[in-house]
Amino acid sequence: MRESPLNVPKAAWRQDEELDIFADAVGSFFEKECAPHVAAWRKAGIVPRDALAWWRIFPYATIRANTDAMLPMCYTSRYLTLAETTAMTAACVTTIREQTGDPAAPVHVIAGVTDFLKPRLLVAAARGAKSAGAMGFSLDNLETPTLGGWRAIDVGRAPTS
Repeated sequence: MRESPLNVPKAAWRQDEELDIFADAVGSFFEKECAPHVAAWRKAGIVPRDALAWWRIFPYATIRANTDAMLPMCYTSRYLTLAETTAMTAACVTTIREQTGDPAAPVHVIAGVTDFLKPRLLVAAARGAKSAGAMGFSLDNLETPTLGGWRAIDVGRAPTS
């Protein structure tokens, strides 16, 4: 486990080898792939769209070896169509399974940004999670979804067509 750049002692709950493995894998990824670009992103005020492709090289296999389930934050956009939202959410699940080499890896999708999305987009996200065989689906925010947004959580009843 690498030293914290802030020299902050680890909390008691962080005294765990599996958490150290996870932290090292994620930290190494961000140091290599993101850190060299941070200054330019801050200057531009945005992370470029092509940076999203990095999730295809994220260290999923290392993390999967030390987890019971993966919980990706699958944030869609209000500018996507229903079909694009469904496909993007399904890709959150299939990418993890492909990258871990485990076609049955347990994945629970967390959808957002619920305070900006219309319920039909959340339902489309739920359909994507269901079509990819996710073990569950939830929302990133408990305060702002409408009743229609809350109905999206019930993946088991979300229509597939």
